[in-house]
Amino acid sequence: MKQVKIVIAIDSFKGSASSLALGEAARRGVIAIRPDADVAVFPIADGGEGTMTALAQGLGGTMVEVPTTDLLGQPMTARYLLTGDCAVIEAAEVVGIDKITPTPQTFQKASTEGLAALFLDAKRRDVREIVIALGGTGTSDGGLGLLRGLGATVRSLPDFDGINLAEATRFDGITITALADVTNPYAGPLGFAKVFAHGNQHYCDSVCLSQATTPPISPLGIWVVGATT
Repeated sequence: MKQVKIVIAIDSFKGSASSLALGEAARRGVIAIRPDADVAVFPIADGGEGTMTALAQGLGGTMVEVPTTDLLGQPMTARYLLTGDCAVIEAAEVVGIDKITPTPQTFQKASTEGLAALFLDAKRRDVREIVIALGGTGTSDGGLGLLRGLGATVRSLPDFDGINLAEATRFDGITITALADVTNPYAGPLGFAKVFAHGNQHYCDSVCLSQATTPPISPLGIWVVGATT
């Protein structure tokens, strides 16, 4: 019988199994039926959880650990991938939705501020590019928490006109690349809360309330100070 070659690449099942775990399970199933098969497993991701692991397998590099806080302000240690002069930060590593029990209260409190520690650490290492994977998060602050963590003054979520960047750390000369599998703006008729609430009216009401006076913008990456995006 001719040997078969099989490539397995399965995206993660959120909250259940990683891409690599699913691929290994599928590989064992294939080998049980075709022991002679040449099976290769590759982790994949779509800009959400697992993106950093998938890129690490393909690009190599070092995982850097940074003390920071999660989306509810609890101390934690997060990792990012340093490969050459590029840092790959996975937002879900710090502010992932899997780190909370989703309620209207947690969505109103959740902040992206903890991501700032990873950006600042990467900047200190003189990287030339920061890639930020945006998916899988449990935050709805449009990246304003990140701005606070970088030193900007931000009064409140709807108050985008009240942002003062004078004291914020600048990222001149560093390219910021955001990875996402959707193009929805932050707010407005096609805003993410309206489109992705998945029938959860409490969630939609909470986020839409915070967006009531917010202009339609793109999330997170566009506000990183001074960067080339």
